[in-house]
Amino acid sequence: MNPVFDGRLAANELGAISRSLCAALNRSTPGFLHTQPTYNASEFYTRATTNHFSKIVHANMADGRAYGFAFDDVGGFESLVHEPDPRSAKITLTGFQAEVFLLLIEFHSTV
Repeated sequence: MNPVFDGRLAANELGAISRSLCAALNRSTPGFLHTQPTYNASEFYTRATTNHFSKIVHANMADGRAYGFAFDDVGGFESLVHEPDPRSAKITLTGFQAEVFLLLIEFHSTV
C-alpha cells in the first residue's frame, strides 16, 4: 500500500507536505500565496472558496477556531480547549429563535 493513502500519514517531508497541501486546498489559499501553510487566518477563503462548510463553521465561531476538515490545525490553528483540572464548565448556546439555552455541567474531583 502507498503510505500516503492508506490512512496513515508519513512522519517525514512527504507527510508535512501532504498536511500543508490539504490545509491550503481547504482554506482556498493555493495559487496566490507562495508560502504554505499560511499563518494569517485573514487570508483564508478570500478567493474562490473550495470548502464552503469549513468557511461557514469558522465564520460562526467566536474566535474563528474550529475543526472543519482534516489538518485544520495546520499553522497553529488548533481549536482544542483543555483544562487539566476542571471544576465546572458553562456552555451558552444562543441564536435559537431568540431564546437562550444554558447548560451547566459540574465536574467534581474524586481525589
